[in-house]
Amino acid sequence: MDMTANSQLDMLVGGEFDMELNFVIQDAQNIKHMLELLDHCPPNLQAEIWSVFIAILRKSVRNLQACTDVGLIEHVLHRLTQAETIVADLLIDMLGVLASYSITV
Repeated sequence: MDMTANSQLDMLVGGEFDMELNFVIQDAQNIKHMLELLDHCPPNLQAEIWSVFIAILRKSVRNLQACTDVGLIEHVLHRLTQAETIVADLLIDMLGVLASYSITV
């Protein structure tokens, strides 16, 4: 994985990201920071980060709650119209995950 992607994921979990051991978002505000940084990344790197992000959302209710706390659905909807196809498909997938959580809460 790209160093930028690793740094993004490390920031989210407040330490060294690990898909099995350290994948819970520690500070929901870091999701907003991630969005700002992703706006400056090429589409292939955005897709890589979003793919991992979606996977950690599926693994943890706490991560879903962190996304709800910062209004991620609204932020993603604003970015969707400008996103490249590869990124847009992932954003739509993530919206489905977030929406199903929001409905059950």
